[in-house]
Amino acid sequence: MNEVLEVKKGEVSKILDFIHENIDGQKLDARQKVEGRLIAEEALIKLDDATDEGKTVRISIRRHFGYTILTITSHGKEVDLYEGAFFEDVTSANVDMEGTSADTEEEIRSMLLKAFEDRIDYSHKKHVNRVQITIAKSRYLSLFRTLMGMSLGIIIGLIFSALLPEDACDWIDDNILRNITKVFMNALKIIIAPVVFFSIVTSVSGFGNMRELGRIGLKTVGFYMMTSVIAITLGTLAYMFLQVGDPSLSAEMTNDVSKITDAASSTSISLVDTIINIVPDNFIKPFFNSDMLQVIFLAIICGITVALLGKKAKLMGDFFDCCNSMFMKITTIFMKFIPVATFCSMCSMIVTTGLHSFLSLLTIVGGFILCVLLMICVYMILLAVLGRVNPFNVLKKYFPTMLTVFSICSSNACIPLNMNTCRDGLGIHPRVYSLTIPLGATINMDGASIALSFFTLAFCHIFGVEVNAEMLLPVLVMILLLSIGAPGIPNAGLVLLAMLTEQVNVPVAAVSLVMGIWPIVDMFSTANNCLGDVVGTLVVARSENLVDMDVLNSK
Repeated sequence: MNEVLEVKKGEVSKILDFIHENIDGQKLDARQKVEGRLIAEEALIKLDDATDEGKTVRISIRRHFGYTILTITSHGKEVDLYEGAFFEDVTSANVDMEGTSADTEEEIRSMLLKAFEDRIDYSHKKHVNRVQITIAKSRYLSLFRTLMGMSLGIIIGLIFSALLPEDACDWIDDNILRNITKVFMNALKIIIAPVVFFSIVTSVSGFGNMRELGRIGLKTVGFYMMTSVIAITLGTLAYMFLQVGDPSLSAEMTNDVSKITDAASSTSISLVDTIINIVPDNFIKPFFNSDMLQVIFLAIICGITVALLGKKAKLMGDFFDCCNSMFMKITTIFMKFIPVATFCSMCSMIVTTGLHSFLSLLTIVGGFILCVLLMICVYMILLAVLGRVNPFNVLKKYFPTMLTVFSICSSNACIPLNMNTCRDGLGIHPRVYSLTIPLGATINMDGASIALSFFTLAFCHIFGVEVNAEMLLPVLVMILLLSIGAPGIPNAGLVLLAMLTEQVNVPVAAVSLVMGIWPIVDMFSTANNCLGDVVGTLVVARSENLVDMDVLNSK
């Protein structure tokens, strides 16, 4: 739908009436309407002043796919919309233009526009000014695009598998699909360590009281450890109840697990080693190795130091804050390519796995998915009891993000997405989520804990290994340790699973049974991990009264 109005220069009141009528008539929340009118009014006044005498000003309001776009076009000299803006954060200020000088009005107008710069697109070509303002955008557009990418990936993958020979499918997967996915994941890896480091430094340095920091940190770690134990217990009990896994599958295993076996043999699960390795031997190596525990340690130390130095480190604090904003913006740019990466990832999975192999393991995967759904129910109970919030409202708000997380398959790569949801959707204070989300992405692996316990017991059943308490307890303790210090390597879940199979006297080659369908397991594990991070963040924030309940309860 498109509404258009053309008026002569100076007829601002007619344009404002037109804008107010069209914005107020839409199904937008009060904040969107107020901000939309404010941006449009201030941009219009600046543009009208620059319009040539006798020329028209054209206004159009276009609505499509949940977006509302207002465009102002006029002939005139180039305009600097933000000239005179001496600070940017005025979105919550009460601005009164009456009784102020013209220069002051212009400064305030520029500041208001600067505050909403990310929603304004200005261009000046061939003596024509054009301002495009995003009044409202659909929360579900990225969800729709991700779903389209997933659906098309599955359909194209099935077509390739049915019509093309195996060699052709392998060539397409190796040379096109995997390469595109690898480029996207490499782009995310660029920003993971900086995002974690600068967000935690900014958060920690904002604490005036170190006791408050310690209190929030202890609550966060305690919550994550509690949910990890619940997840391991849930995966174990669910498997004992379901007893899935056909023993005939043992004949289908292959020895194509050499890389995973080598990685498993070189990975340590010692609690002592995990604690010692938290402290790096130099400042740079953790960023090169993407060792999140070490990056978090460095960030906390730097943040505490900046806070203790106080005014002396104000410049350094501003620097960290600017770097945090920069890497968040880079992340926003990268996230626009998620549908493409999702398409390639899903298509690659179907081409390599094949429908027959997937169906043969469907019962085990189905049991694991059931465990994930039960864990989500546990989260809902924790939100209601400990967080004292409506769990269904939280789940509804997080669902679009969770589907995107589902397609990315990386808890670390989803840190910025979870932070944005905590801020914009749940109203959580940055002081909390800037610390708890990166920490959770590293030590809170509830989905992985479920997968490791469930599939380890499934392998025992397939290979006829008797499970007793004496054997089970050490394995469950190992899973808890692995969930804290999981190695930052490709196919980490498979590597950890290979380590556990050795402990229960199951052939390591058993991992080959699930290699094909592991991308599906990884998707559900990551979604569960990230939901657990957000639930823990909200519970901790509620206990500290650092949640904007108006934002949390808004539709």
